[in-house]
Amino acid sequence: MVTRTTFDVQADKAAVICREIGVKRLELFGGAANGEFNPETDELEFIVDFLPEAHRSWGAEYSDLTERLAGLYGHAVDLYVDENIRYPELRRWVDKTRTLIYEG
Repeated sequence: MVTRTTFDVQADKAAVICREIGVKRLELFGGAANGEFNPETDELEFIVDFLPEAHRSWGAEYSDLTERLAGLYGHAVDLYVDENIRYPELRRWVDKTRTLIYEG
C-alpha cells in the first residue's frame, strides 16, 4: 500500500542524488511517510534499491546515499534494502507506509 506524506520529500533534489549514486528506486516509509514524523526525535527511514550496473562497491553507495540524504533533509537517515527486510512486523510497517520518492 502506497501512502502520501506531508513531509517535504524534495523529490527533485533527491532524484539528483539518486541518479548520481546509481539508485534504481527510493521510498520513504514510517513516520515521515504517514504524517507522524517528529523532527526532534525521529530518523528518516528509506527503502533503497541500487542499479545493478552501479560502478562503485555497494557499501560505498549505501554510505554515500545515507550521508547525502541526511544532508538534504537535516535528519539522521536509516536505509533498508527491500529484499533484506525479513522481520514480519517491520515488513508490515514498511508496506503500510511506503511512499515512492524516486524511480529511475
